[in-house]
Amino acid sequence: MGILYTLDHIPPVSYNPGDDIVRDGQRFLLQQILPAHELRWQVLPRSKPAHWFDRRGRLWSWVKRRHPKAVWPLWSLVSACNANRLCECDILLNASGPLLYFGNRYHSRYEPWSLLLVRALRQAPRVRFLNLGLGTCFPVRGVLAGVGRLLTPLHRAFCRQMHAVSSVVVCRERTAYQLFEGMHLSAYLLPCPSLFAADYWKVSPARGRPDYIAVNFHPAGTRTSGGRTGYDPVWAQALQEILNTLGRRYRLKLVFHESLEMSLATRCLDIGRWEVVVPSSLREFLAIYGSSLVAFTARVHGTYAAASLGVPSLTIGSDSRLTMIDLLGLPHLFWRDASPARIVRIVDQLVAEAEGWRRRLQELKERTLYQYVTVLRRVLDIQCWRESALHG
Repeated sequence: MGILYTLDHIPPVSYNPGDDIVRDGQRFLLQQILPAHELRWQVLPRSKPAHWFDRRGRLWSWVKRRHPKAVWPLWSLVSACNANRLCECDILLNASGPLLYFGNRYHSRYEPWSLLLVRALRQAPRVRFLNLGLGTCFPVRGVLAGVGRLLTPLHRAFCRQMHAVSSVVVCRERTAYQLFEGMHLSAYLLPCPSLFAADYWKVSPARGRPDYIAVNFHPAGTRTSGGRTGYDPVWAQALQEILNTLGRRYRLKLVFHESLEMSLATRCLDIGRWEVVVPSSLREFLAIYGSSLVAFTARVHGTYAAASLGVPSLTIGSDSRLTMIDLLGLPHLFWRDASPARIVRIVDQLVAEAEGWRRRLQELKERTLYQYVTVLRRVLDIQCWRESALHG
């Protein structure tokens, strides 16, 4: 009983655990109100929306082969004429990153998959779409000037459409929440579900006092600001100074979320004197962050992975996803404003206050779990949902 589909981004290269952390945090939350034996999980890849309608993707292949320059417009027409796989499920979860982007008429960096999602859900009105951890990807400078100035009529229309097909909207940052609030659309504001990924995997905080700082960085500032292979010489020089200074005070462990990120850092910086790790599994990823004293990272889900195990972090960012960190109460900086001296000073302060942060983050998790469970029980109306599933 209860077939749950998770819409999930499958990285095209190497292994990127960010979406996995969100997905497994959501799984843990659902398991708190529904017995695990009642849940059957399947993944529908964001990068292959054809599989939402056509199990083998044969129509998708035909469209790509015949009309490679018109794939998405054609597919949006083809999808309207085919059976919708989402009709087979009871609950849909989104674990594919921000649904709200700025500067693209399709509201997505790569393709209008989010518009196809709205269409698919309109064809499946019985499906409960739990829009947990909804976020944005807007320029930081634009957010400071006011979210309202960034939005076009198309953005606003899309937000209304997305809200209409969602059983509940839980925003993971204030930027997204203010966007819905400004349009008088109901939404909740809670930390990202990735805060519970460690609980799903039953990874516990390290025993005793950890002895290293987990460091994740990108030579272009962030992956968003520079792309997968970007490089900023000024920031790279600043990073080298930061690593040298911190390396004289603490043991460092450099944690890269994918092999390409590590290769780029190796070419741009001298990192041979420190331990370098590219986690091969989500459990290893969580254990590395959870066993650190503090973390300094350019990935928001690196911060959430650490926070899930009581480890405080300093986060560097380049877009509105950085505001996710506000809900944890942890420090964060726009990468262009992050001088080496300022970063080192904040890391030193986190080290000095690490024990206090562990207690605060644990209390935050307990409060957040209670809030999520309360919201989900109310939205799903568990007893009624079980009866309707039982009778078909």
